[in-house]
Amino acid sequence: MTTDEAITFLRIDTNGTKHPETTLDHYQQEGLLFPITIGKCRKYPLPELLRFIERLYQLKENVS
Repeated sequence: MTTDEAITFLRIDTNGTKHPETTLDHYQQEGLLFPITIGKCRKYPLPELLRFIERLYQLKENVS
């Protein structure tokens, strides 16, 4: 998926975030999301996005 498609899939654009691209960058810098680079473009494979969601749930469970 492209960056825009990943943002839509994760619904980052619907929660009031002004800069969803920055949010994806943050998740990548924190080691939670691992896109692949093809040329100069970042792509987000569906299995990686699903693993990312699972990682977020695990983090939430560990905090609670």
